[in-house]
Amino acid sequence: MDAQHQSIIWKLKPFYINHYLKVILSRIILTIGLRFKSPIIVAMAIILSLYRASSILATKKSKNKLIVLHKMGGFEDIEETFKLHHAKFDILLMRREYLKRICTKFFSSELGDLNYLSESTESEREEYRAFLTKVFNRILQVLNVKAILKFNIVYYSERELPAVCSSLGIKSLILQKEGLRPNISWQKMVDIYKCQLKPFLGHKVLTYNYDTKKCLISSGIVDSSDVEIIGMPRLDFSHKIREDRSPDPNCPVVVYYLIDKISGLCNYIDSNGKITSMRYEDNEGSIFYWDDLIERSNNAVIDYARANPDLQFIFKGKGKFENYKTDFSAKLPGNCKIATGATGHTLLKEASVIIGFNTTAIIEGIAAGVPVIVPLLFSSEPEEMKKYILDTKGAVSYAKTESELGNLIAEFSSKERASTLIQKEKSILDRALGNSDGKSSERLRMFLDTIMN
Repeated sequence: MDAQHQSIIWKLKPFYINHYLKVILSRIILTIGLRFKSPIIVAMAIILSLYRASSILATKKSKNKLIVLHKMGGFEDIEETFKLHHAKFDILLMRREYLKRICTKFFSSELGDLNYLSESTESEREEYRAFLTKVFNRILQVLNVKAILKFNIVYYSERELPAVCSSLGIKSLILQKEGLRPNISWQKMVDIYKCQLKPFLGHKVLTYNYDTKKCLISSGIVDSSDVEIIGMPRLDFSHKIREDRSPDPNCPVVVYYLIDKISGLCNYIDSNGKITSMRYEDNEGSIFYWDDLIERSNNAVIDYARANPDLQFIFKGKGKFENYKTDFSAKLPGNCKIATGATGHTLLKEASVIIGFNTTAIIEGIAAGVPVIVPLLFSSEPEEMKKYILDTKGAVSYAKTESELGNLIAEFSSKERASTLIQKEKSILDRALGNSDGKSSERLRMFLDTIMN
């Protein structure tokens, strides 16, 4: 079961059985439709698969429909925007898996986000685009879809959607979910976007921050008039945590967001013009990841947890963590538990202190008033690689040794959560996620209300 499926289950508990049966049936219909390359049958499968989330307040009887391509993080942005305020239109969620399956039928090469242009032909892309146009034209005959919202401009199976939407007279919207990068990697992203993306043909791109907007414009793929900064809507949740409550001082909880070995690193364009996977590559061509940092940090946190049974520890994993979750769990003492699944911002409600490295959770912790520790327990990492550490402008505490990490945990686990933000915290919230005021969801809601009505 993939992470997207887990997230859907978590959000749809009361409706899961009905939803699951519809998914099974729609997948069968999709398989038949793709076998015969029938846009009518494929459209039937997609319509059947569309669903509403009970945590999102939408006007189900509205004729105006917004289709949202489900993606963790992006879904939580929509949820935060409409969990207390009714959308004046209907919101239907679509699994991205369906577009990926359609995409595979039109291309001879195995495609991904980094090679969609370089490994496909124009004729293949035209055929795929034409088929999607027929599929969504059929969907429009059944549903009054006003707009389609997705969460990243680079997702390969969704690349043709803006052109499809434009040809059908509906709005193609992007809420660019990924936007937190060390400063040094943004120029590389400009070069990669120039290499692998064509000009955006949709209606509007919404971003979390200025750096993302600048990157999209500098790469020449989005016109400055078509991109708007609204901030990260789900960060509003962190602001509310800071304002509304504090964790139980008698039961301190340390939340450790497990480090990803590629976190904050970047892609490269090799000598053949192909884009590499994320890594750090030195001048001699040697490749490095955060492996040593991960090993030292994991061991340090586990050792401290074992020595302090009065503290509770939550280890939050994501992505490929599922591949080694069982082995990792076996190392943990009894005061530790594992959290996986959807985004980790909900863990901030009970956190007394968080530990993380190059993750959005660091910024979310700042907004929530939770003390943040960033481990810098390096061993063999090249000095130049350390330029890929996220600059938080002094708003967090850094631990360069195991003893420093332990001392900071001890200090912060008994410290009251801050109820207000100081200026350097506001500055990093604005620069990183465009949301120092807790009103990004309001900005998204106003934008969508204008588009949909």
